[in-house]
Amino acid sequence: MLLGAFLTLLCSTFALSISARTTLPENYHSNITYVHLIAHSHDDIGWLKTVDQYYAGLRNDIQWANVKVILDTSMRALDPREVERGADPSRKFIYVEMGFFWRWGRQQNDAM
Repeated sequence: MLLGAFLTLLCSTFALSISARTTLPENYHSNITYVHLIAHSHDDIGWLKTVDQYYAGLRNDIQWANVKVILDTSMRALDPREVERGADPSRKFIYVEMGFFWRWGRQQNDAM
C-alpha cells in the first residue's frame, strides 16, 4: 500500500512538472509513465555517532556508516576518467549533508 501511495505521488508530481512545461520533448509519449530515480544521500551528521566517527567509519558497533567511502565511490562512479571501470558521467547524484561534503572536498587533490 505504501509503495502504491509513493508511486501515485511520484507520478502526480511528474505530471505536474510535465504540464508546467511550455513544450514537450520530441520523444514524449502520453501513454507511458515516466519514473525518475535519483540517488541521494542521507547521512545524519551527529545522530548516533560523532561527525568524525560517521566520516571515517568508526564505531560500526553503533551503526555502520563510512561517509568518506560513500563519497569516494560515488564520485568515482561519475568520473569520466573511470569509464572503463563502469563509471557513467551521465548519472546524477545529490548530496545533502554539506558538512561532510565540505570536509571530503578539502581532502581532495587537484586531480579530483
